[in-house]
Amino acid sequence: MTLSETLRSLAGAALLLRGDTRGLDWIDQSVPGAWRSFWAAAVVAPLLLIIDVMRLPELPDVPAARILLGEAFLYVIRWTAFVVMIAPLLPAIARGAPFSRFVALYNWASAVLVIVLFPLVVVQLLGLVGPEGRDFLSLAMIAGSLAFYWVLFRAALKVDTLTALGLAFFEFILGITIQVMGDVAIFGSGR
Repeated sequence: MTLSETLRSLAGAALLLRGDTRGLDWIDQSVPGAWRSFWAAAVVAPLLLIIDVMRLPELPDVPAARILLGEAFLYVIRWTAFVVMIAPLLPAIARGAPFSRFVALYNWASAVLVIVLFPLVVVQLLGLVGPEGRDFLSLAMIAGSLAFYWVLFRAALKVDTLTALGLAFFEFILGITIQVMGDVAIFGSGR
């Protein structure tokens, strides 16, 4: 994975975030490109580590190493779960879109989403907004994520609006489910 391919892929995914489908051409959608796209998770992992470390003081009395290792394990599961679950469904829902196309676009787009949401999460964690502001930011991040994945799924899978929206909701619910199950494993209950 070269730096230029990484930057080009992130830029292409950023164009998709803005609804510009020209970004599709910036991302290698071949089978080798799809495998390399998993490096997107490594590119943004430091941002998520910063968020996890910032959250440590507000978490239950559990050793920090257990929390950070548990969150790292959950990160890998969250990053790959949707791709694994959608694989057998793809032939039935995608109009001829190859699986490698979906994987590459999903991975790079997910990385861009992390980059975009990172400053908003930091604002929340630093307490720079009150409770109402935190709630508003949380809702805005959820709505923005759903809208972004809706655009991505329409472009990547060439599906209709309702199917893309259903997939976006499924991706969101799957992520929440994995996080809740992980929290139970790490803390003994949800956060």
